[in-house]
Amino acid sequence: MSHVATITLEFRDGQALADAAAACGLPLGEGTVTFFDGTRVTGTEVRLPGWQYPAVIDAAGRLFYDHYEGRWGDLRHLYRFQQAYGEAATRRFAHAQGFRVTRTVQADGTVRLALGQ
Repeated sequence: MSHVATITLEFRDGQALADAAAACGLPLGEGTVTFFDGTRVTGTEVRLPGWQYPAVIDAAGRLFYDHYEGRWGDLRHLYRFQQAYGEAATRRFAHAQGFRVTRTVQADGTVRLALGQ
């Protein structure tokens, strides 16, 4: 039986975060970032190519970034990283529960993960 799920992504799995960064070729670091508007966020920094500021994931798993309507960073890099994290976290959870995961990419770029016994 097929099921469609919509998720709100929270970055809570440190290993999946590292796996996603490696898959995208992105460096991770720890620190505090002060964004242009003065907002300060401490957590895991993700250095996206060409971005003025790193994206930061805080201890609660929330993602913070500033791309200034695309002038300070191309959102495609962020979306790719989010997708890689979602896949890595799903794969790790599924394997821990004894499921196998099959990945297929649709013509429009949508990724489908099928879990089976």
